[in-house]
Amino acid sequence: MIKSDNKIRQGASNREWGALAESIAADWLLTRGYTLRERNYRFRDVEIDIIAQKDDEIIFVEVKARTGKDQNPLDAVDARKRKKIMFGADIYLRNLDQLFFYRFDIITITGTPEHYELAHYPDSYRAGLGTRIHSSRPSRLQRKRPSRSGAPDDDSAPGDDLPSDVI
Repeated sequence: MIKSDNKIRQGASNREWGALAESIAADWLLTRGYTLRERNYRFRDVEIDIIAQKDDEIIFVEVKARTGKDQNPLDAVDARKRKKIMFGADIYLRNLDQLFFYRFDIITITGTPEHYELAHYPDSYRAGLGTRIHSSRPSRLQRKRPSRSGAPDDDSAPGDDLPSDVI
């Protein structure tokens, strides 16, 4: 019984730290010129922590907080979590009146509310969403991919780096 009480308290503490971490991440984005469009966007069983915008790009941000350095917060954004976020992002983008580029970022916060480290991982994972009206920008790896000989691999057609809705 005592263990379950401790787990309940620990769960509440983790939720509080997670909510505070989301606020820290939102403030961090604002100071870097992002506009916050949504916080805790929900669709069915999907929640996207932050939906931000910078210029013509919508950024779907997952925030992960951990108290110990021995825990890697990135590990919590597994394939199942990414799939759910991509599903929610697809729904969100389909309901917009204009076209945007999009990307998926992860912000990790490790430490305590008093002393923490924040790390931002822009364009953390790629998604080809079901909607054909929006496009992610080509990643840095997709833009210039050297061949094994070291020369640029330029078998792409002109305009391949443009979103499909522009071509």
